[in-house]
Amino acid sequence: MKKKLQKIVNAISCFYNYYNFKYKGFSVGVHFRGLGTIRLKINKKAVKLQVGDHFILQSGNFRNTLSRNSMSCIQVNENASLIIGNHVRMSDVSIRYRNSIIIGDYVTIGGDTIIMDSNAHSVNYQERRKETTDNILAKNT
Repeated sequence: MKKKLQKIVNAISCFYNYYNFKYKGFSVGVHFRGLGTIRLKINKKAVKLQVGDHFILQSGNFRNTLSRNSMSCIQVNENASLIIGNHVRMSDVSIRYRNSIIIGDYVTIGGDTIIMDSNAHSVNYQERRKETTDNILAKNT
């Protein structure tokens, strides 16, 4: 009985994630499997979002015994592109990019992996200092 319930939950999450990827602008290949809760934060001005055939992304819910089973997250900024090839498998990943990330065919990405094409903040120390002091001043008012 428990296995049947898990199969139903997996089918529902795959169905939901497939249509969520499509709704957010991804071109999705055949045999897409997105298991669990996958957070997509996609800028509407992203250039190219593509997932190849036979893609599997597992997310949270104790699906991977070797990871912390955290939610997978994909964040795409304006004018960025993400291309994921065919036969790619991922587990509890976080992908964040500003420009471009290309993941080739037949790639397996292990649990709790973070993939970024930037350090997620300005390289200008004066801009980072201003952000910090602005946050401190806002908290004190």
